[in-house]
Amino acid sequence: MSHGTPDWGRTSGLKTTYPMTDLGELAARLGSPITFDRRGDVVFFDSFEDGLSQWAPTHDTHGTTVTPSGQYSRTGGFSVEVALAGNANAYASLPRRQPTPVAGKLGVEYSATALSLAGKLLIELYVYDGSVAHEFSLNYDSDADALSIRTPAGAYTTIATGVNLYSTPGLFHTLKLVVDIENDAYVRAIVDSTTYDLSAYGPRLDANSTTPHTYLAVWVYNDVAVAHTVWLDDLIFTQNEP
Repeated sequence: MSHGTPDWGRTSGLKTTYPMTDLGELAARLGSPITFDRRGDVVFFDSFEDGLSQWAPTHDTHGTTVTPSGQYSRTGGFSVEVALAGNANAYASLPRRQPTPVAGKLGVEYSATALSLAGKLLIELYVYDGSVAHEFSLNYDSDADALSIRTPAGAYTTIATGVNLYSTPGLFHTLKLVVDIENDAYVRAIVDSTTYDLSAYGPRLDANSTTPHTYLAVWVYNDVAVAHTVWLDDLIFTQNEP
């Protein structure tokens, strides 16, 4: 970072302080949860410090629960605890609906930690335009150590293997999906430090007359008959992604 200004400037370099030239860095230093991937302009974010009032949680009827938790968090003092029942069909989701931003590139990001992960983590981003549902999805399968996306045919296609996210309490892994709703194309997926180019893929387009809006959701699935818990934190929705 630069130190000082030209001779005609109004300030000069100091021995102990440096000027801030990046407002994103300033926000991060002040405690913003948006520190993983700072590209894009924030439309909405939630670090769950105020509970689940901005969401409409859903879950199965086998005994799964979705509650605020202070046990583990990526930032702040709280996260969302998803306690999956010991059933291979157990699931839970955090969905949210809101107006669609100006057409362009959108991003959905969140972080997760687990004592042991045996199932799937799924991001869904559906954009309804009044006649078509533009459906984008990113799925992480912990058993197959694989990432997949939903393509025009409606099925999931694997885009990466060997994606092994270490499970230990308090270690939050971050996943992000970026899509282009103006040109109906995937852009990229990011899992921790690895970026996957998805520009060769398009979304599923489904005839749908639902009133225009955007639906985004994070899902957690169990696929074994053993109960386990996942904590979710820092869900971020962006527009104007590069």
